[in-house]
Amino acid sequence: MLRKVTYLLINTKINHNNIIKSRISYNKSINDDLGNDKKKTGRKLRFSKEAIEERLKRKKDKRSVEGVDVKPFQLSIKEQIKELFPLKRNKVEIVGINIGLTCNLSCEHCHVESSPTRRETMSELVAQRTIDLVKNTPTVHTIDITGGAPEMHQQFKYLVKEMSALNKTVIDRCNLTILLEKGFEDIPKFLSENNVTVIASMPCYSADNVNKQRGDKVFDRSIEALQILNSHGYGIKDNLPLNLVYNPIGFSLSPNQKSLEKQYKHELKKNFDIEFNNLYCFNNMPIKRFADQLRKENKLYDYMKLLQDNFNPSKVGNIMCKNSITIDHAGGVYDCDFNFALEIPSGMNKKHGVSIFELESFNNLNNSPISTGKHCYACTAGEGFSCQGAI
Repeated sequence: MLRKVTYLLINTKINHNNIIKSRISYNKSINDDLGNDKKKTGRKLRFSKEAIEERLKRKKDKRSVEGVDVKPFQLSIKEQIKELFPLKRNKVEIVGINIGLTCNLSCEHCHVESSPTRRETMSELVAQRTIDLVKNTPTVHTIDITGGAPEMHQQFKYLVKEMSALNKTVIDRCNLTILLEKGFEDIPKFLSENNVTVIASMPCYSADNVNKQRGDKVFDRSIEALQILNSHGYGIKDNLPLNLVYNPIGFSLSPNQKSLEKQYKHELKKNFDIEFNNLYCFNNMPIKRFADQLRKENKLYDYMKLLQDNFNPSKVGNIMCKNSITIDHAGGVYDCDFNFALEIPSGMNKKHGVSIFELESFNNLNNSPISTGKHCYACTAGEGFSCQGAI
């Protein structure tokens, strides 16, 4: 049973509306000083709520892959795995928390378009409600915190401490370079003291590929950060797992995870004396910045066709949305972090979306429909992937 708390209700338009309000506020002073002439009238129309809303909608539609001429994802499920159609969640075991979009990097593959200029961040109210729901949901065993650079957000340490106190496995999705930034030197010690699992982005063991995807000098800084984590016991002590994430450079699928893991371990140990536990391989998701890049190179259709042609029915039952959900910084509930990035409402309420302030526990989402789109082929192509790599 959903508990309505109308004054705190957060629907799927909250980010959209905040953008509109901020743009209207930003331009209000300009409009007020223009006088009663045609220029003022035209500017008012341009920055009206309706005009801004329409421009945002056009931009969103332009970047969508739903118009690409490949088969709808759910249709592939219906044709090849009838017992899983329509796609539904089992029970919620993993809660992903997208704590905010501020980041010290601006990577070309980032599906939420984080950067140093983004200001979206989670409030204490949303953090506390998320903790309460985890307490009310015994099936939840893992809390997966991402961003942005999650360590840059005010509620990060609070969430880590509270979730660790509940004996949950806590994951920090770390970009590594944040550990070298001024004011964040204490993070490795904090993470180790709270037994946090670190999953770190490391798209290659060579400098050229990493710097191409993530920015100049990012490779050297990532290596230094990994050495710091090793010095705190990460990748060495059993209670401090250090896992790395690989995703391809450009137009290809991820290779075999186990084979690539062996190469990573050999190269990082030989060249930098770095140790880690597991390598997780992800396919690039055809949304936001990566989709823009594919469009610019006129390769979007070819990539989407590659994903569809490599659809692997055996992977569908284990994709991340089957046992996890994502909470965004405003308290919205999504079927995965990619759907959050695309503002696709939870399948539980496709019209208005779902807020954490409507739920008694995450069990309310058990057996609920899952919203899908053509981007979902990335999770089931080749070896497929979930929150923790190939499946």
